[in-house]
Amino acid sequence: GVEFQGSINDFVSNSTGTITATLSPAGTATIDNDFTIASGSFTLTTATSNLTILGLLTHSGTTFTSNNNAVSVGTFLNNGTFNAPSSSNTLTITAGNFTNNGTFNASTSTTVFAGSTSILGSTNPTFRNITIAVGGDLTPPSGVTPLELAGDFTNNGVFNQGTGTVTFRNTVNGLKTIAGTQPTRFYNLNIENNTSNPDVSVAGTVNLANVLTLSSNAILDAD
Repeated sequence: GVEFQGSINDFVSNSTGTITATLSPAGTATIDNDFTIASGSFTLTTATSNLTILGLLTHSGTTFTSNNNAVSVGTFLNNGTFNAPSSSNTLTITAGNFTNNGTFNASTSTTVFAGSTSILGSTNPTFRNITIAVGGDLTPPSGVTPLELAGDFTNNGVFNQGTGTVTFRNTVNGLKTIAGTQPTRFYNLNIENNTSNPDVSVAGTVNLANVLTLSSNAILDAD
């Protein structure tokens, strides 16, 4: 395994095995530039800590496992399998785009968009919870590819809806909430039915520009 401590300039792994990394002392480790997994797997230990990558995270290996650690990156590029933070920890994109060409396992995390971010890539991810931070703006996938999430959508910044669709998936049961300090304008909104009644509740200001689609027995509480 490896131990991260303090600030590191760059990190590149060409290992064909699994690297287990510990942030020591438990707290925060900062990569001042880029972090690259070229091959193999990378696992953060389960201690609750924060890994901050100021530049580009490129994962082209097998599996990146966050466990119970918060991960913050400038720009996100996944070509392998990325397991997002578990529990209530966050994956934060602070500056650039979120590009997924592999498998993105959202776990129970919230993905926070704190910079100017577009969702790109050949494989459409399903997020658990999405938060647009104050000062952040998010552009969803273009064309027929929807922005998919299985949890809450919180907008405290800017959501550039374009002509796309936002889909609340039924892969996780329970009430989903649309909230935030800023009004959210959706172009198309699709809500799938799960065990909750209602399935989605609006707690902020929402405008719909085009089509609302409710799957069989799905309920939207717009009050």
